[in-house]
Amino acid sequence: MSGLTHIEARRRILDMVPATPGWKRFEDVAQSSAHPPWIIIKFVQDGQLDTEALAVTTRLATLEIRVVGDTADGIGVICDKLCRTLHGAWPGRPFGRIVLDVDSGVYPSELVSTTTNLPYLMRVLRFRVNWAA
Repeated sequence: MSGLTHIEARRRILDMVPATPGWKRFEDVAQSSAHPPWIIIKFVQDGQLDTEALAVTTRLATLEIRVVGDTADGIGVICDKLCRTLHGAWPGRPFGRIVLDVDSGVYPSELVSTTTNLPYLMRVLRFRVNWAA
């Protein structure tokens, strides 16, 4: 048994997300006064695997990264860096490898630029991760 708490697991995974100079980084939600470009990182424990006797053996989580900016190319550069760094990365014991599960591709977000009156673009990456309970 690893005894790893949710907070410890979250910190170890979030610490693996590479720096992205020039892009604001937020955990869970963006600040209301901020403007893109930004990256919003969310870690959610969303499942577990149990034995027949209902003993938890494995914790399951999703690392979701939302990249919001002005151009598809800028977003693409950041997402390529994130995917190269995180896909297949190993946070160490008791974790399994981080695996890219969903890539939304770039699409217009609901957030509109006050200077251009055009929607900001967004791309969502979702990675799966698990660790021994």
